[in-house]
Amino acid sequence: MKMNAFRLILLLLATPALLTAQTTTRGTGSDSAGGTTPSSGGKTQILIVPMYPTMFNVDPDISRAMSKASGQNFEQIRSAFNQAVTDQIRKQFGSAFTVTSLLDDTVKMKADLRYVYASTNTEWTLTGSPLNPPAATTPQKPQTGVKNGQVQSTTAQGDRFMNTILKTPEVLEKLKTKYKAQYVIFINQIDLKNDLGSDPYNLNGAQTFKRSAVMHFTIFSTATGKRTAAGKLRSEFANTDNTPRAIIQKAFPPLMRQLQLRYQTGLKPEPPKPSGK
Repeated sequence: MKMNAFRLILLLLATPALLTAQTTTRGTGSDSAGGTTPSSGGKTQILIVPMYPTMFNVDPDISRAMSKASGQNFEQIRSAFNQAVTDQIRKQFGSAFTVTSLLDDTVKMKADLRYVYASTNTEWTLTGSPLNPPAATTPQKPQTGVKNGQVQSTTAQGDRFMNTILKTPEVLEKLKTKYKAQYVIFINQIDLKNDLGSDPYNLNGAQTFKRSAVMHFTIFSTATGKRTAAGKLRSEFANTDNTPRAIIQKAFPPLMRQLQLRYQTGLKPEPPKPSGK
């Protein structure tokens, strides 16, 4: 009898601690209006849409040099650069963001990637253009980069970048629902070019010179359906860096630092448009 009373006292003393432990763990990582999920740990969630295969734009001599140095064909090299974008963004953003890419699981995500490609186009846009211009009141001739899987040319003048155009706003809502993405980064194009200045064909036979890596991108907010940043980023590497690995290690970290800066700047409201007479 005395032993039963002793056990009852121990149970009563332990009950508050058990209730406290349950309350502490119950709400961790809840999928609330704030958008956090158990996997995100409360971090902002970013989804990467890799570039369409035809948007890897490389000077022929750079392509030949990479194939010779690495023993890889063009498709393998393109795949390496596509994966490198995801890896480098995750490395740059990973401490403060949860980064997912539609390349993370090619089997499960393949259909989603096809859907995104079918629901978007790319279009040449003048650098410095408004992120979210109002709808045109008169018909405009499209300046399309890729439409229905075909590369389109443009005659627009001025500095331009390849921009993502949504065919339907529902694509962002679906990515938000399935991947909990708060921002979607579209990698629109990657350019690897010789930078020979006034001697673009290297008629002087320079042995060492710079090359440029340019990444065209667009960032959308899934909450508003609007672009928060867009443009192109540029870095340099030497013509003696000829393996995909060497080029990625030299040229991509600066691109990702620029991308993070543009992302952070893009979170600020767009400046008011000047009122003209």
